[in-house]
Amino acid sequence: MAFLYGDIMKAKDEIKAGFQNIDRPGNLNAYNNVIEIIEEKMKDRLDTTLHLAAYFLNPYYNYNNDSIFTNELVMDGFITAVETFYHGDYDKQSKVLNEEMPKLRDKQGHFGKPIAKEGCKKYDFDPAKWWASYGTQAPTLQRMAIRILSLTASASGCERNWSCFEGNHTKKRNRLTCEHLNQLVFVQYNNKMNAKKEKAKKNNKMDPLLATEANHAQGWLVECGDEDDGEPVCGLTWKLIEEACGVEECGKLRRSARLAQMREVNEDEIEYEVEVATNEEDIDFESDQEDVVPLVGDDEQDGDNE
Repeated sequence: MAFLYGDIMKAKDEIKAGFQNIDRPGNLNAYNNVIEIIEEKMKDRLDTTLHLAAYFLNPYYNYNNDSIFTNELVMDGFITAVETFYHGDYDKQSKVLNEEMPKLRDKQGHFGKPIAKEGCKKYDFDPAKWWASYGTQAPTLQRMAIRILSLTASASGCERNWSCFEGNHTKKRNRLTCEHLNQLVFVQYNNKMNAKKEKAKKNNKMDPLLATEANHAQGWLVECGDEDDGEPVCGLTWKLIEEACGVEECGKLRRSARLAQMREVNEDEIEYEVEVATNEEDIDFESDQEDVVPLVGDDEQDGDNE
């Protein structure tokens, strides 16, 4: 997490260098078209408050690039992260932004020691451990930095969703429409979440899935999933999404919905098989006795009989 946004910025610079820093609209050799595609993919995914705050607090970047402290986008992300991390505590917010952050920017105290500067030059160092060693004179900012820089980025959520799609869209079921496929994935994904919740209840463990996270997770699984007006969403209501992890009867609804989906699939396959069988019955097969080649001696045997 601490290096994700910085690596993307580095990739942008390398792309610009590859295009020889040409940025003229309409020029096929200009890098602006490529950068626009990257920024569109990053929007609201890889440029969130946490990504910007991690980029700001990582000494690998702020020690080697002072422009981070004057970058409006990065500073907005950091300030928002401070307001969120110390929500409602204006004394700590003021201490971080007005007292401790200037120490980091001006390299004062432990931040200015040569060993601190040398310790963050290599890419493979641990930013959270660095803050634990040299951020003791800024304890409020240190606590926030360690928590944020210890986060990890993972694609496990995407992998689970892709696995669910692969389980439904197989060679034998490739005639499913996009809408039908989305509904099947939606139902099965929620069933798996319910199974995890029931297992956690039996083992007296904390619920692994929070209701708010489940709502956000389901919004992009189905078209129009972000609409919260109670209207049907691809055959399923938003109320069902809100109850994904909170209502006991929700599992029954999902199971019945899944059975309904499977019935529709089976009916389609049955109709297809009936059509194939009907077409086979309509074929007029010719008799294979008309063009039989007589065996040697058959004519002589027939003459003897006559």
